[in-house]
Amino acid sequence: VSWGDESSFDFCFSGIEHGSMVAVSTFGCTKYPKEFLKGYRCMLSIIEPSVIICYGKVIDGMEGNIVFFEHPFNSQNKEVA
Repeated sequence: VSWGDESSFDFCFSGIEHGSMVAVSTFGCTKYPKEFLKGYRCMLSIIEPSVIICYGKVIDGMEGNIVFFEHPFNSQNKEVA
């Protein structure tokens, strides 16, 4: 699931089955947590996902049944053990 600003919310969440499992990414969003969370909360209220797979770092305020996967490389592009 991906979204832009509020003008995209109407169509970004349409066609996704209510209660389904979804995946989101927080890459590029950690600098703008308020904007990310606005779309994230809208997604929660419309889809009410059973599970959320999140690729990237945790953004404070994220709620739901979330499974996090962090990027396999650190800031020096070396694999994290």
